[in-house]
Amino acid sequence: MRKPALLILFLIVTQLTACSLTNTATLPTKIMPTISPTATIVIHPTETIVDTPSPTVEINQCWNRLPNVPPGVTLPGKLVLLLSSNTQLSILDFQQNTQRQINEVGSNASVSPDGKWLSYFHISQTEELLTIESADGQVKTRIPAGAGWLTMLVGGTPWLDNERLWISTLPTEKDESAPMVIINPFTGKQQKILSNYPGLERYLVGMASGPGLHFGYSSVSYSPSLQLVAYPEVTKDGYAYITLWDRQSKKALARILDGGLYGYFPLWLPDGNRFVVVASPEQDISKDWTKWLPREWQMVNQDGTVRQLTHFHDIYGDKFEIGPHYSVSPDGNYLAFGLSQNEDTASTEPKQLMILDLKTLDVINTCISYFYPRPVWSPDSQYLAVRTVVGRKPSTTAIINLKNKWVADLQKDIDGDPVGWLKFP
Repeated sequence: MRKPALLILFLIVTQLTACSLTNTATLPTKIMPTISPTATIVIHPTETIVDTPSPTVEINQCWNRLPNVPPGVTLPGKLVLLLSSNTQLSILDFQQNTQRQINEVGSNASVSPDGKWLSYFHISQTEELLTIESADGQVKTRIPAGAGWLTMLVGGTPWLDNERLWISTLPTEKDESAPMVIINPFTGKQQKILSNYPGLERYLVGMASGPGLHFGYSSVSYSPSLQLVAYPEVTKDGYAYITLWDRQSKKALARILDGGLYGYFPLWLPDGNRFVVVASPEQDISKDWTKWLPREWQMVNQDGTVRQLTHFHDIYGDKFEIGPHYSVSPDGNYLAFGLSQNEDTASTEPKQLMILDLKTLDVINTCISYFYPRPVWSPDSQYLAVRTVVGRKPSTTAIINLKNKWVADLQKDIDGDPVGWLKFP
């Protein structure tokens, strides 16, 4: 009953590991001591997922699709796009109606949660520099990439909070699993963390962590406080779990049974007290392993309680799939994600953009088709930017207005993926 999970995981890891890259730049000087947990896990009973009433799903309430942003509407802030070359960024200033381009960048730009800072790696033939720009385009700092930093990962270098980023690195020691560097680019302070948690499988090439990336083996998701971590655990008898671990007490607070796919990265809400992830509502290991496959959105609180947020199975049966690219609004009230509603398609198939209200648990189907990258929220949580698709081909970037429920296309000559949204200075 347990072997299919391991087989599926092996196949996925085999495909994903080919994406890891190395570099040899000099590590900056301010290095903090390495943190490496060594305690043995305390096995808790499998968590009971608290059920909730089925939310309202507006299946046929497609929002009004407009050819352009309505007259008189000025979008807030500046939208950051990664152009199709994957080496250039375009900054759209909605207030000034201007467009600025940044060249020689990696495919990992990201914006701080408060919308004030843009991070990216400036990559030339001789060096790779972690670069921080303010919202007005001024370069705040540049830091040489450290040895083993994964600087070309698609999905952005994640911000832990408004002052720190986490950067996945290649393992340098025999016993390292999913090592990463937590860096404050404003002070230069760095802290290396080794994620050697019980049951976390290690692979020689390492796996990267971050929103927009698959939750593969050796991937971990830290809370902003760094006290809590969610990671993929495989027990000695072969069962796969998503485990919430308290680094201070060295105990597992929650363990959610997973089908072994680990296709969904645990995403912490802005308050840092809970995360959302797609996992199986079925927690009985005696049942057929096919019932464990990830199906519904779950919320895991810092005390280890688990709450089921969606009930798509009640509507679609087995013929649906949640996409792997999703995001939480800056105010923590909404979750934007993709869903295929008619058949259980491959993960690379386009999905329809859904918005889950995390307070009421109501779900809205915008009828906008997208796949990648994850939807980008405006700093005020009122707008979304999404790269739409037609068939399987990328099309225009669309702007979604949550309050007035309309969708509008940006100008046709912008060929890029939205990766962040800055505030006005």
